[in-house]
Amino acid sequence: MSSLSVTRAVSRDFARHRARRDLVAFFALVVLLSAPFAWAIARTGALADTAGVVLVGPLMLVPALSSVIVRLATRQGFADVSFRLGPRARRSVLRSPLLPLLVGVPTSAIALALGLGAVDTAPLDRWVTIVIASLVMNLLLVPGEEIGWRGFMVTRLVDAGVPAPLLTSGLLWGMWHVPLVLWGGLVADGPAPWVSTLLMLTATASWGYLLARSRMDTGSVWPAIAVHVAWNVLFQAVFEVAVTGRHVGLWLGEAGVLTALAITLVAVASATLGRPLRREREASDRLEGMVG
Repeated sequence: MSSLSVTRAVSRDFARHRARRDLVAFFALVVLLSAPFAWAIARTGALADTAGVVLVGPLMLVPALSSVIVRLATRQGFADVSFRLGPRARRSVLRSPLLPLLVGVPTSAIALALGLGAVDTAPLDRWVTIVIASLVMNLLLVPGEEIGWRGFMVTRLVDAGVPAPLLTSGLLWGMWHVPLVLWGGLVADGPAPWVSTLLMLTATASWGYLLARSRMDTGSVWPAIAVHVAWNVLFQAVFEVAVTGRHVGLWLGEAGVLTALAITLVAVASATLGRPLRREREASDRLEGMVG
C-alpha cells in the first residue's frame, strides 16, 4: 500500500471517529437545551397559544446553538456549514417554493374535490397579515434549525458512515418534533396524537431527506434554509388557512395523510431519478481541513 493510500485511510478513520464524537456531543446538547422549552410548550397545551408561539423561537435556535458549542469546544471552525452561494446553490434557492407548491397544490385540490375540506373565504388583508408575519418569523428562526441540522448533523452522519445518512437525518429531525406533537399541540386539529406522530415522522423523514440532499448536492446550506422557509410560509400561512373543515387536519397540513404521501413520493423520485450527490468534494474539503 502506498504512503498516500495509508494517509487517506488514516484520515478517513480519523474523520469517522471525530464525526461520531461530534454527533454524540451535538445530540446531547440538543436534548439538554430543548428539554426546558419543550416542557414549557407542553405545559401550555397548544402551540396556538401566545406563550407556546413565543417559546418556539428559542427552541428553533437550539440546533444552531448546539452546533456552535461543539465547533468552538473542538476548534473546528465554521467553513463546512457552508455559506457558499455558487451557481447551483443560487438556482436551488430560486426554486425553493417549488417543493411546497408541488406538495400543497395537488393535495389541497384532491381534498377539495373529495369534499374533505372547503375553501376559507377569509378577507384578503387577513391573509396578507398572516403571510407577512409568517415570512418574517421564519426568516429569523429557520436558519437556527438549518445551521444545526443540515449545516452540522448531516455532514457528520455522512462522515461517520451511518447507513442511509440523508434519510436518517430526516428521522432524527422528526424525532425532535415528537414531544411537540404528542403534548404541545403542534397538530392542533389533526387525528389522535399518536397517529399525527406517525404521519409527521413519515413526512419529516422524506422532507429531511430532500433538505439534506440539497445541502450535499449544492455544497451550501442556503438552499435548505430557503426551502424550509418557503415550506413553513406556504403551508402554515397559505394552505392550512385556505382549506378548512372538521377533519381537514387528518388529510392536509404538515402531518396530514395526503401530505405525507405526496412528500414521500417526491423523495422517492428524487432518490431514484436525481443526479449522484457531490460527496467527493465535500469529503475532500473536510479531509484537507483536518490534515492541514
